[in-house]
Amino acid sequence: MREKIILVHNEKILASMYKTKLESGGYEVEIIDPKDYTPNQLLEFIKKENKNMENYPFEIGQSYFIRTATYHCTGKVKAIKSHFLVLEDGAWIADSGRFNEAINNGSLSEVEPVNVEMGVNIDSIIDYFVWNHPLPREVK
Repeated sequence: MREKIILVHNEKILASMYKTKLESGGYEVEIIDPKDYTPNQLLEFIKKENKNMENYPFEIGQSYFIRTATYHCTGKVKAIKSHFLVLEDGAWIADSGRFNEAINNGSLSEVEPVNVEMGVNIDSIIDYFVWNHPLPREVK
């Protein structure tokens, strides 16, 4: 299945970035001009194209422990933008220690908190756990 990219008219330059992928059949591209749509039509178009976002199991304001293939992190969901979770009070978890103690008690072995928003690509998430503890804010 090919990935679909929606390009807004003013962003045609992006099409050239994906030329190699396009030629190999890696993407399906649809270019739209926002001037051709009313604001409500654009909103419906975006909702239709992003219908899978409604099925994401994350809630704004909820804290999570997230595992991807290459790292673990904690944070509170501030927003869901496209395919990204925007986390506040985020931290890279270099070592969770005993996993059941981490999830059940909030005990982590090695933590690197960040003081900026953290974005996690939802497609890279392997699993997640609701974090019912204070988010780690101290380097450990």
